Amino acid sequence: MFTIFPELVRCARAYDEERLALLAHRYFGSGEPLKTRTQYEEMLTKAGIILCYETSLDSYGTLLIRDERVPMSPVICVRKDLDWMEQKFLIAMFLGRFLFDHQVKIVSRSSKLLSIREIQSPYLRFLLSKRPRHSQLSMLGSRMEWLSDEFAGAFLLPKQWLRTFVEEEKDPLRIAAHFSVSLDFLHARIKHIRQKFQGTLYNSHHKGHHANSPLARIRDHARKIDPSP
Repeated sequence: MFTIFPELVRCARAYDEERLALLAHRYFGSGEPLKTRTQYEEMLTKAGIILCYETSLDSYGTLLIRDERVPMSPVICVRKDLDWMEQKFLIAMFLGRFLFDHQVKIVSRSSKLLSIREIQSPYLRFLLSKRPRHSQLSMLGSRMEWLSDEFAGAFLLPKQWLRTFVEEEKDPLRIAAHFSVSLDFLHARIKHIRQKFQGTLYNSHHKGHHANSPLARIRDHARKIDPSP
């Protein structure tokens, strides 16, 4: 049975992927960067989610949730032949999808059978900064998909941890190694942080606020790692 924590539910309802990622580390992880398969398996086991690696999947991965009328056993399946970076991005992305979408439905007693199948690579989608585009009828699904991708990025490399670490270390290779992520992912994560900062800065200017915030400081640190626009 998946464990429900009120703080996680409130954060999911607020669509705050950065804080939700930190809370997931606190409640289900070790409070430190997860690096090995065993650590990810232990995290999901603690959360009440089954993780399996399949050789016969016709997709990159799936998330399956049974109806609430039977014992709920969320299952995350990922393709066994994918490299580890793609696998753990999938795991984090599906965890985010569960927290943002189904966890809230469980609390509101509106949960139903859920099956999500990723035909295209969410990891590649994140690297290319491609926000999912769907029809008007699936706008909510598109939003959940985008939030889940952003959650995965935040979970694998929390902004708060990055801000602390780059105070002492500026070498991108060492930063990537510390968080056990690829260099491509590190640059993509910094790009996503910048994009969010720019949106926040725009809103702050229109509200008459200054941008001297933790997000602004992260932007400055990010430039030290990757000075590209």
